Amino acid sequence: MDMLIRNGRVIDPLRNIDEVRDIGIIGDKIVETAGRDIEATQTVDASGCYVLPGLIDFHTHTYYKKTGLGACPDFLPATGVTAAVDAGSSGCRNFPDFYTDVMLKSPVRMKAYLSCCSIGMAGPGGHEDFAPEHFEADEIARARERYPDRIIGLKLRIGSHLVRDLRPLEAAVEMAERIGGMPLCVHVTDPAGSMRDVAKLLRRGDILCHVYHGTGDTILDAHGRVLDEILKARERGVIFDVANGNLNCYHSVSIAAIREGFLPDIISTDLTRDKLNYAARARTLPFVMSKYLSFGMTLSEVVRCATATPAGVMGMEGRIGTLAPGSSADVTIVRQVKRRVVYRDTASAAYVGNSLLVPQMTVLNGEIAFGQIDFNLPEEV
Repeated sequence: MDMLIRNGRVIDPLRNIDEVRDIGIIGDKIVETAGRDIEATQTVDASGCYVLPGLIDFHTHTYYKKTGLGACPDFLPATGVTAAVDAGSSGCRNFPDFYTDVMLKSPVRMKAYLSCCSIGMAGPGGHEDFAPEHFEADEIARARERYPDRIIGLKLRIGSHLVRDLRPLEAAVEMAERIGGMPLCVHVTDPAGSMRDVAKLLRRGDILCHVYHGTGDTILDAHGRVLDEILKARERGVIFDVANGNLNCYHSVSIAAIREGFLPDIISTDLTRDKLNYAARARTLPFVMSKYLSFGMTLSEVVRCATATPAGVMGMEGRIGTLAPGSSADVTIVRQVKRRVVYRDTASAAYVGNSLLVPQMTVLNGEIAFGQIDFNLPEEV
């Protein structure tokens, strides 16, 4: 084998695996190790660590140097991330530039939601024009036809600072249906309408992102219970994404919903250049995952939200987001470090956790893309 990762606790939610076992790699694929006498060019000792499928950050903004907040995706492997989805940084007019200038050049596996605004977040202040009369359905359809393996849906923001009511959402749903049933990713922080009405409009496969926001109308009723319309939307197949960000998550909403059993389907960062490795709210995906561990989710639940589920939404189930033989050799090794961690939410309210998932090594497409300076450091003289 080219690489053998030994002695780590493997967490692979897609296959319900949580046990110490070896992971083998030949070329760019995971291979079976059970019952084999193995020699490997590289052997990695993952004792005391968790061995996870390569992490997937499902909500990022990585249109680097072309939008004010675009983060460089090439830095993501150092955070344990091997695949990412851009959430509407570009639109139908500038997606070709995003594709050739960022996506094709990055080692990270990338897909994108196309903004309903023709130039995405490249306008003044990064604020899109979501007037329905300006939606370019024909151009969007052409972009999807040209890049079917990269564009996975449409993105719409319905914050009250951008739109006055829910007519843009109604128009976007109608347009998405007309173009062939494209999924819609909807930003709902401080929505220009009730969350009940928003939930009723969403279809199977649509994404409600910033699910635990606390600005304006939220997913909770006046008694702190999850709205019936939100629960019915989940039953229909609507997908709920944390998309934590700096301004899109309240701990009080998260904790109340999780205690009621309403867990997220996806955990992501809403990463931008001002957050990466620095911000107190969403600096990396393992940082946000650690917060949800502290809220009471199990490690397997948290890992599923950053591997198997987003892989499925990306149309890549079984190829990434798992360590099954035959899948892409994307592996993230993390150590759970016991320490005091202060998490801040949109209102700067603090929540104190007691551990942090710290990346030790990232393998991307069969090659080591990142390694902590003290991980697997030989001790013998």
